[in-house]
Order: sequence, then structure tokens, then C-alpha cells
Amino acid sequence: MEYSLSDLTKMTGAKRRSVQFWAECGAILANKETERAGTGTHRRFSRDEAIIACVIAYFAQMHVELPQLTDLAAKFRSMLPGIRDSVEKAITNEMVVYLIVQDRAEDVKMYAVGCNRDDPEDKQVEIDQTIGRLATEHLHEADSGAIILLLNTHLVALS
Repeated sequence: MEYSLSDLTKMTGAKRRSVQFWAECGAILANKETERAGTGTHRRFSRDEAIIACVIAYFAQMHVELPQLTDLAAKFRSMLPGIRDSVEKAITNEMVVYLIVQDRAEDVKMYAVGCNRDDPEDKQVEIDQTIGRLATEHLHEADSGAIILLLNTHLVALS
């Protein structure tokens, strides 16, 4: 499935100009056939890029600057093939999936953890402990922080 700029604007809740800017700066990548194809050709985006747009929209709302937004998009894009099944299940709400972003002085790290809605309670407790560890393991470092994002809420527009 492909999405237009207008579709991404509706899905993310971002302003059209913001989504255009993300595309122009490479935070989201249009299909090669439609990128800079000239007047009258509208950019089209893959499902992966629509997912990425929904994720980075949150960070844009938090006033993350474009270079960092582009870096976050690239990190999420690179991890997406490995978590695709979980992301698709988050979209359909079969699974609860969290994205943990660790902002460390030397770099930004990203992790995805989750469990099926019908998993036993001990599995859910294990996920909670993993989230807690990932969110706090680096906080003794200067200039560090963590963001925990429930992907389900940010990807619901793709369902």
C-alpha cells in the first residue's frame, strides 16, 4: 500500500508543511519514482515510511529539531525489519509494543519490547521489568534521558 502526503498528514496529525519538510529533509523517504519527479507528480510513501512518519510525529510534537528527527527516523527505519511483526500486531492491537529511546551523551539507542495481549501475566511482568531497566540503566550518565513510547497509540491510524 502507498500513501500520499495528505494521507500522512491525516495519520500523524502534523501540519502538511511539516510532513513536506520531513520528506524534503530525508526524515521520511518517498518512493524513488515519485521523489523529485517534477511538477504534477505527487510524492508517494510506502507503508514503512508511513509507520516512521507516525513515530517521528511524536518527537516533532516534542520540538525535537530536524537533524535529530532525521536521525531517529533512520534508527527506527533500520530496526523496522527486525520488529515488523510486532509493529503490525501493535497496529491491529493484538500486541502491546513499546519503543524505548535512550538519549545518551555519545549516541541515541532504540529498543522495542512488547507482548501479546493474551500472554500470561508473568510474561507481562518480564516486559515491564525490561522497560524499567532500559529506561533507567543509563540515567547515572550526564546529559542522558529516556523516552518510552507506546507504539499502539501512535500507529492506530494505520489500522
